[in-house]
Amino acid sequence: MLAAALLVAVVAATAAHWLRYPRQARGNASDPRLVHFYGAPPMAIMVIGESAVTLRSARGGLPFSLAWWSFTFPLGTCVTGATQLALATGAIAFRVVAAAGFAGLVVAWLAAAAGTVAGLPQGRVFRPAAQ
Repeated sequence: MLAAALLVAVVAATAAHWLRYPRQARGNASDPRLVHFYGAPPMAIMVIGESAVTLRSARGGLPFSLAWWSFTFPLGTCVTGATQLALATGAIAFRVVAAAGFAGLVVAWLAAAAGTVAGLPQGRVFRPAAQ
């Protein structure tokens, strides 16, 4: 819930900036040194929100299903974005975020692959997750 509120606040602040200072906002949006400030805060808030939901579900016992593969898509998208931001800006912070995100992506991919392989012999992966 906090992540959603923060995301709304960031979107509102960005919209207010664009409405009040449209010329400056257009200039900032096309400046490679500043453009990453438009994408980084929402990206961070979404990762925190997704992590909070996942950890909460895991504490209650999160059975494996093929839906676990869906964790790899948003993380892979964030890693790709952070990598492109690092290349465009040369910022070390984005390189660190990209490398850490890639490590997390590998872990998520291996967890999903291991669960899929383990569930194949019994056919568990082809059935819906237990409720």
